[in-house]
Amino acid sequence: LKFIQCTPKTDGFQRILFEISIDPRLQTKAFADVNEISYFQYEDEILITLGALFRIEKVEQNKKEGMWIVHVTLASEDDFHLKETFSYMKSTIGEDTDLDSLGKILINMGEPKQARKCYQIMLDEARLTVGRAESGFGMAQLDCQEGVDSLQHLREALHIRETVLGENHADIGESHCNIGIVYWSELAQYDEALVSLKKAVEIQEATLPSDSLSLAKTYNNLGVTYDLQEEYELSLNYYRKALKIREKMLPNNHPDIGGCYNNIGKLYESKKNYEKALEYYEKSLEIMRKILPPTHAGVKMTEKNIRILENKIMH
Repeated sequence: LKFIQCTPKTDGFQRILFEISIDPRLQTKAFADVNEISYFQYEDEILITLGALFRIEKVEQNKKEGMWIVHVTLASEDDFHLKETFSYMKSTIGEDTDLDSLGKILINMGEPKQARKCYQIMLDEARLTVGRAESGFGMAQLDCQEGVDSLQHLREALHIRETVLGENHADIGESHCNIGIVYWSELAQYDEALVSLKKAVEIQEATLPSDSLSLAKTYNNLGVTYDLQEEYELSLNYYRKALKIREKMLPNNHPDIGGCYNNIGKLYESKKNYEKALEYYEKSLEIMRKILPPTHAGVKMTEKNIRILENKIMH
């Protein structure tokens, strides 16, 4: 248990402990208690001959310890005539070490309830994969200025994620944020955008660290929406929240920091505070020119904002 608990849990891998039972009255492959000659003298150690055959008796999940326990017995010499049968069964199951192969093994073992758990996990993972595809496709459509179609795919992603993950998961917050972006940027439905973005913030603040970049993204989009509604103080508050996280978590010259500066500059321009607006536009352009090519939309937009502002100042 000590060794297995030191093993980090990572995606695609499970902690598994094999619990081996041996009946010394049976004629089995050789095994021996090597405790007295082991380097670690205070550990009970049994050495089992290579090539020994084990029978899987039971597979169970220990949620408290965060692992699976496989109960096996050392097969007797009489069991070795079954080796051909086992080899055939293995060939029909396949070599892949995935949930499908484990499910097939459990069915053959007469453990349908455990097999059902494996296939439920497979189904959930498959649905979430489709959900990610729907979300990605929707955001790509948004960039292609296909707002209505984008919204359809993003809503489908939200539905899938809510079905599998429940309503209070960080990925649900991300979906609400993306839907909010479509509402303000493509459909000009600012009230609808605020409904989605506020749902996103509520979920993300409850499930993510306070310096999460996903949370910063939602804050930034709330800032944009309030800016479009001319609620400048609320807008500036959210822009500053987004900027604070991004300055903490991102490299100094990251384009997302430049994007925050540009948004704040645009807000000050709307408030006719042109000096402050120019200050933030120039900060934004300095960052973007270091990282992005001169033809990039972000660079061209900020340059355009500065030209328009300078023209206003002159007149």
